[in-house]
Amino acid sequence: MITTLLLMSGVATAATPTPTPTQQALYDALVVRHDPPSCDSLTAMTPDPVTDLAWLVDHATAPAWVGMRAAQCLLTSHARASQATFEGWLATEGHRGLAILFTQQVDQLPLDVAQALSRSALAGPDRAEVERRLLDSDVPGIRELATE
Repeated sequence: MITTLLLMSGVATAATPTPTPTQQALYDALVVRHDPPSCDSLTAMTPDPVTDLAWLVDHATAPAWVGMRAAQCLLTSHARASQATFEGWLATEGHRGLAILFTQQVDQLPLDVAQALSRSALAGPDRAEVERRLLDSDVPGIRELATE
């Protein structure tokens, strides 16, 4: 279904990766417009939530909220395990929505993870937006990074 949607929308080609059955089930759970499942229930659906949710962020572009909901679950339920993946996204073009999502969640993350992700985001292409938003953080160790 994900591949079919992407092909029909013109976003993908025949080379688009095919989701595993678990990734497809996660997509089907997240595609609902209202009242999506909790991150805990999504995590229970897969033996490898970080890999499967990250796959959705990278490949499920329609509807857009699927990837964003998957990313939010990575931040809120798997921050440490998904840190390297998030650092990569924040440091590269094309992930402005993830940078904004990160800044909205930054105060709830473990401080060391929040600081590492902040550094990646501040070194990335969305620096101005991230810097402005991090200045509003309630956590001094985060706010200070935005002013360095």
